[in-house]
Amino acid sequence: NLINVLNLCYRDATGNHLYANTHTANPDGRNNVQRIILDNVVPGTYDFVVTCDTYVSNQEFYLAWYAA
Repeated sequence: NLINVLNLCYRDATGNHLYANTHTANPDGRNNVQRIILDNVVPGTYDFVVTCDTYVSNQEFYLAWYAA
């Protein structure tokens, strides 16, 4: 079981609010390793947010970014 349930979500340029791993409106609450791959990116602003559904204790997290 996860101690702290972290979720990575994003809002794309067209306003869709989606979660990593599922790419739907439903988060993947069972996996703290989350990945977003965007194909056919529409020009515009994208927001990326880490949320915490369950918080028990301090936990470091890291965010890696790669764009090609």
